[in-house]
Amino acid sequence: GLSKRDWLLTPQGDIAINNSGDFRLAAGITNLVQALAIKFGTQLGTSLLDPTFGLGFKVGTMNTDVHAKTLYNQIVALITNDPRFEGVSGLQVTLNGPSLGISLGVQLAGQRGVFPVGFVLPSSA
Repeated sequence: GLSKRDWLLTPQGDIAINNSGDFRLAAGITNLVQALAIKFGTQLGTSLLDPTFGLGFKVGTMNTDVHAKTLYNQIVALITNDPRFEGVSGLQVTLNGPSLGISLGVQLAGQRGVFPVGFVLPSSA
């Protein structure tokens, strides 16, 4: 119940289907990781329903154009605004050329412990 259930997406963002042509579903840990990937992979201002959703990082951005504190605040806000998550710990952001690495621990709502996850944007897939 905590993770919700949604369509499973491929790394390219398409709806995943099985060999019979049926939609696959994402639940549990898969759904939580997919939700974070969508949050981090969406560029700020591109959602018509919520212009404040996403990160202010654009592919090809120069290191000098990335404001660490702003990016940190955006990541924390994306996670804490989702009722499935309670908080963030150990957030590390690394800018290597055109890619942005995000490593962090998320605290799940009503659960003990920290769930470690990592992403590289843009995805190499």
